[in-house]
Amino acid sequence: MARKTLFPIALVMVMVAGLLGGIRPVLVTAQDAGSAPLVQVSLEPGELPVAPSFVRLLRITMEPDSLSPLHTHPGPEFNLVESGTVRVLVQGKALLQRAPVDGEAQAVEEAPDNEELVLRRGDLITYVPGTALTFRNTGTVPAVMLAGVVLPAGSQHPPGLVWVGEQPSEDDLRGVTSQVLGDGIATTLPTGNTMWTVEEVTFDAGAPLPATTDVTLYSLIEGLFDFTIQSG
Repeated sequence: MARKTLFPIALVMVMVAGLLGGIRPVLVTAQDAGSAPLVQVSLEPGELPVAPSFVRLLRITMEPDSLSPLHTHPGPEFNLVESGTVRVLVQGKALLQRAPVDGEAQAVEEAPDNEELVLRRGDLITYVPGTALTFRNTGTVPAVMLAGVVLPAGSQHPPGLVWVGEQPSEDDLRGVTSQVLGDGIATTLPTGNTMWTVEEVTFDAGAPLPATTDVTLYSLIEGLFDFTIQSG
């Protein structure tokens, strides 16, 4: 049994949950508290890598005039624009959901292939494995994106990122930084239709983590949180 104390009771949670008969609530406790999911991404069979896999949540900051050159990932990735403006170009399948309008969620549509898109705060884009993508900040203020990725982690796993064309130099990547918010390895993953959800939830003093059978990653934002590992 291990006991740990996490510091600096708000948590960001990324979860991969298998769907049975449609989308089901991911965390009832969070909905009772009145918090809506930050991200909900629907994945089709085969779009998740085979376990074991890395499940990673991160925040990407792009300074003005910075660029992430064309590259691919062997697993799905989402980007939610938190601030600023990001210009994205994809070569392959990607799903785009614009920011809610008057509280109403917008329909998910396929992003145009090989055509630059302008993404603003609240816009969400999901890249399926193997889709080539590049994004840049042509604005005058930094752009920030909340991102998540699921990557193969087996002994023969491929690189998590492959550049298309020439390897970029350090100067090419200057101004793009990533802060890892949570990182773990899932030993099991769903194989059918799947919903990948990120929520920000707040726990009252003394409240326990809710029980779940889903693949879950917690990242502490602020406060003091104790937990005990009893098995697994």
